[in-house]
Amino acid sequence: NQAAAFAVSPWVGLAIERWDRRKTLIWVEWLGVIQALVLALLAYFNLVTMGPMAALAIGGGVIASFEITLRHTFSVDLVDRKDFGSAIALNSMIINASRIVGPALGGTLLAVLPGTQGETLCFLLNAVSYLAVIGSLTLMRTIPVSSVVFQAPSVGELLGDTLKHVLKTPRIRRLIGLASYMSFTVIPPMIAYPVLAKVTLSGDSRTLAWLSGV
Repeated sequence: NQAAAFAVSPWVGLAIERWDRRKTLIWVEWLGVIQALVLALLAYFNLVTMGPMAALAIGGGVIASFEITLRHTFSVDLVDRKDFGSAIALNSMIINASRIVGPALGGTLLAVLPGTQGETLCFLLNAVSYLAVIGSLTLMRTIPVSSVVFQAPSVGELLGDTLKHVLKTPRIRRLIGLASYMSFTVIPPMIAYPVLAKVTLSGDSRTLAWLSGV
């Protein structure tokens, strides 16, 4: 998942500057719906194996790289410049709240429902949550933004110019460095959460849910 996101992220930023952000985000959310429904079917029919899960993990990484980048840049199209701070704070608050409520609710469903019913219901609820986002995006009114004119003749040169700009701008360089540090130190330990919940803490799915939420 993370490897796929890391591989395509540099190209995502270039792509979304050429496309309509709201329409692209809607299509990306539909891909999320499809992935959630596929996971629900796999769980319901007990067909969860390494092959399909690896393919879905790669697809999920690509979808996430588009969704996260689009979600952050799309905020610019929704509010005036003077309201950027409030929009970013509201977006962060909603995302962090969902990271607490979602795993806690999912862990409870996994613990209460027998067999694979809990997993199936969690994936179905995930698909429904995407539909709510799609409906909201469809009804939103955005602020017109000017299109970006690219002077570089190739994508490689665009990436090179972007890297040079980051290295020459101290503020951006520090922010990118901090984000990279957080990605390498905070996200990887989360992979060990299932082992920590089951082996170290002798817990179950609810233990893992609370670990993920906290």
